[in-house]
Amino acid sequence: MPASYSCVTAVFKGRCGPYSSHAQIIGTDTDPSVDQNVWSGDLSYKQKLYANNPGDWYVTAAANTHFGGVLTFPNTGFYMSGAVDRFSSITSSFSTTFPHNAATVGWAAYDLWLNNWADEVMIQTDISANSFYDCSSVVTATFGGEPWHLCVFGSERVWKRGTDDSHRINQAAGTVDIKSILVWMEQHGYLPAGSTWTAGSFGFEICDTGGIDENFQVNGFSWTAR
Repeated sequence: MPASYSCVTAVFKGRCGPYSSHAQIIGTDTDPSVDQNVWSGDLSYKQKLYANNPGDWYVTAAANTHFGGVLTFPNTGFYMSGAVDRFSSITSSFSTTFPHNAATVGWAAYDLWLNNWADEVMIQTDISANSFYDCSSVVTATFGGEPWHLCVFGSERVWKRGTDDSHRINQAAGTVDIKSILVWMEQHGYLPAGSTWTAGSFGFEICDTGGIDENFQVNGFSWTAR
């Protein structure tokens, strides 16, 4: 075990935490944990989690899927409750580091669940992927002075910065106004009015690394719901 990380696990459903009263995460119903969250059936897939706390962790992953689907979502996660509209503000900041190269397919993202797991909203912040993973946007909107485009896959809604996938804007670090995005979606029919919280998380969806070990790291993470 590396001396600088207090929790290390290679178990596919392994967990570090929960982390009681973590000062950077406010307004959740449960203490946050960091989960491996691997569902891949590929026995050759490897992933190992190293964590100190919800804002200081990384995984080393190795996959060779030839640009296949998502295998895993290692993440900082927690449960939430209450109507989105009852919060005066919900904001979150993040800082991540992971490889951007032709062989790596993955993205840093929020995965938000509402209405007792009926509605999923993903907010992708930094993406390493080729055009195979592009989507046809259904609408664009402006949040925090920046354009975003929304793709819809059944009950899953995916936001990406930029006017479309050809003009995607990646951010390794930044702040997201979570409430503004969700309220806009309610007002424009992309979420039911009066939607209620179920859970929130932030981490990496990983599809491929070209078969070599790559690190996907969270350098900082905060969540403030008031």
